[in-house]
Amino acid sequence: MDNEPREAAAVASKVRELLGRAADVAELCMRCGFCNAACPTSSIPSAYLESRTSRGRAIFFRELLGGAPPEPPLSDSVSEDMEYCMSCGRCMNACPLEIPIPLLVGAYREARAAARGRGLAEALLSNYGALDRLAGELPALYNALSGALRGRLAGALGFREDLELPRASPRRPRVRGVEGGDVVLLMDTYTWAHEPEAPEAVNALLDQMGLRPEVLGPLDHGMVLLDLGYMSRLKEEGRRLVGRISALARGRPLVVVSPASYYMLRRIYPLLLGDEARALADKVVDVYELVLGRCSGAGDAGADVVYHESCLSRSNSQGPRIKGALAMAGYRVAATLNRCCGLGGAWGLRRGSSRISDELVRSFMEEASGLPRGSVVVSESEACRFQLRRLLPGFTIEYPAELLRRSAESGVLRCHRG
Repeated sequence: MDNEPREAAAVASKVRELLGRAADVAELCMRCGFCNAACPTSSIPSAYLESRTSRGRAIFFRELLGGAPPEPPLSDSVSEDMEYCMSCGRCMNACPLEIPIPLLVGAYREARAAARGRGLAEALLSNYGALDRLAGELPALYNALSGALRGRLAGALGFREDLELPRASPRRPRVRGVEGGDVVLLMDTYTWAHEPEAPEAVNALLDQMGLRPEVLGPLDHGMVLLDLGYMSRLKEEGRRLVGRISALARGRPLVVVSPASYYMLRRIYPLLLGDEARALADKVVDVYELVLGRCSGAGDAGADVVYHESCLSRSNSQGPRIKGALAMAGYRVAATLNRCCGLGGAWGLRRGSSRISDELVRSFMEEASGLPRGSVVVSESEACRFQLRRLLPGFTIEYPAELLRRSAESGVLRCHRG
């Protein structure tokens, strides 16, 4: 008991050291609870304790940073409460003060890891960008190794025992870039290695709009480091990433393929790194914004689609743009799936999050139960597309830009060049 005040002070000091001024706003929490309505985990049955809700986490950090934590901050119960955060940032949209709960939770996770250590699963996942590069360069080897990581071996390493990892594609994206182009196309490591058709679709749409891209990447956006609480590494690698992109972009729009790239560059790095990241954030766009500004609809593609709004797409406010672009391209959005599909990127792969992830899956499947078998389901998130293919066999799961590409090539979506 005598160590508790010193432990709490040490954790608070570490959070402030990692986040700087971004931590200060936590002390202003008004306990309004708006974040609970946005948080994907705060309404599931096991979040019956307030400490497991988004509001509960905000209150914890308010009291921790104010010098009066409600319980020992490095206890197992507090650590379990933090497992209910998947770092998606939906809470920041709802919060009147935009309290950066994902950053606070990430800093807490690093502080606890310094005191209690980390599991092997976290160490492996923290190098996910390097694993994606292995998947891209040696896909057969990667697929063999990832396929063997199941059952007791996965559990012993700290993964969920029914672990399934995305398979590497045997080919790399065929994209055409030009030095000094009109825009910069940022390829993330995941789609480069696993879903080459995603950057190809964005590249084809840019071509339809007469925009010549200079291609940069594959680069790791850092989302997994945020999720796992490797905040010191995230700051270091984020500075290098932002510096490299800023030097190449030189004021040009930066078009991203992954919503995680959009989230990190537009929302997280500006809070974590300051002025240079804020200047770059203003240049980050998705292809749907460009389509809405440069294209027009010329007919009906003759297809109904179901839109799954991923947590990151909601956090990025991308949903209206995506649905607007699909409507312009002649697709009818017959239904929208709003509930989280339960993967949350690397978050849902770990044993510690598996029970919470499974609850989210059950809720999602209840929402999806009325969909006609064979429906086309579109989702911006690469992690969600992987999860949806597992959960909805017999459905076609698509990246929205791929549907726009087909519509443009058929003449239904007409883009204005120049």
